[in-house]
Amino acid sequence: MDKLFDEVFGERAVFSRWNPHLCKIDGVKYDISIDERLEALRELILKISHNKEDENILVYYMYYDVDNEIISNRHPKKLIY
Repeated sequence: MDKLFDEVFGERAVFSRWNPHLCKIDGVKYDISIDERLEALRELILKISHNKEDENILVYYMYYDVDNEIISNRHPKKLIY
């Protein structure tokens, strides 16, 4: 992901990282069905495709623990639950 961001410097780049596994919010297990997660992903893709974001570089993390090591601190991000 970092290499791709470097390659498209100055262009719009949005990533969506989608976790199908259980996650925790404030230490509490958050369990949402795969169908609900897929619907949220579909809605996010539609939002992104209609260019409704102000930021040129953004990473969405869907259903990841806040302290997950995969979450980048290098780029603007939004966590979705």
